[in-house]
Amino acid sequence: MNDPAPSPAARSASAPPPGGVDLHCHVLPGLDDGPQTLDESRALCAALAADGIGTVIASPHQLGPYDLDNDGPEIRAAVVELSAALGDLPLRILPGGDVRIDERLPQLVDEGQVLTVADAGTHLLLELPHSSYLDPLGTIEQLADRGIQTIMTHPERHRYLAQSQRRLAAWVDAGALLQITAGSLLGDFGRTARAVAWRLVDEGLAALVATDAHDTRRRPPRRTAARQLLAEAFSEDLAARLVDDTPQRILAGQWIKEW
Repeated sequence: MNDPAPSPAARSASAPPPGGVDLHCHVLPGLDDGPQTLDESRALCAALAADGIGTVIASPHQLGPYDLDNDGPEIRAAVVELSAALGDLPLRILPGGDVRIDERLPQLVDEGQVLTVADAGTHLLLELPHSSYLDPLGTIEQLADRGIQTIMTHPERHRYLAQSQRRLAAWVDAGALLQITAGSLLGDFGRTARAVAWRLVDEGLAALVATDAHDTRRRPPRRTAARQLLAEAFSEDLAARLVDDTPQRILAGQWIKEW
């Protein structure tokens, strides 16, 4: 008699499929500005797997413009539903959130409404507003007091940070990690974002690369291409650390102090 197939939840907890880890991706259908339909989500999942990714953190926007939407239970349920729809595709999906800075954030994390990376309680993706600067240092410190290391998402894409290396260095000194979008390294977000992304890598401030993919056309995963460029411009060792090793360590729950 054949054993029954594992449930999506059981598959998420089992050994991951081979491939890299993408810590930031808008892959869940109908929750934010990512895929709007299940078919679009499945297509993005296939693109992620083809780009060498075996585990992806589903990180829809939380708070900010999505303040009344996308709470923890809704995201967890959406992960289970999408996982069940993938069939034999070798991709593990885990819950998370791309969280807009908010004074209520520590409390909402405690309540389980705002999600940490992989729902593991050790790292959180923190996003600043696109049009105005809010100092995240207090939030970084509050989260650290709860044992959570902050990952600042795509600082290279905020124009008001383009000449603010001191601010970025202060975040790193406070224990935060800077996550660069793979597409930024290839110029997908314009010349300024590309230049800042490469400068952050060159100065050792960038700790990791993630896709921040939203779809298969406008904002597809670009992990493999970014990794190749990093290896050519710097070294295979640095490319592996930013794209492979550090995301794996974060998924394992390790605080990253050196990269």
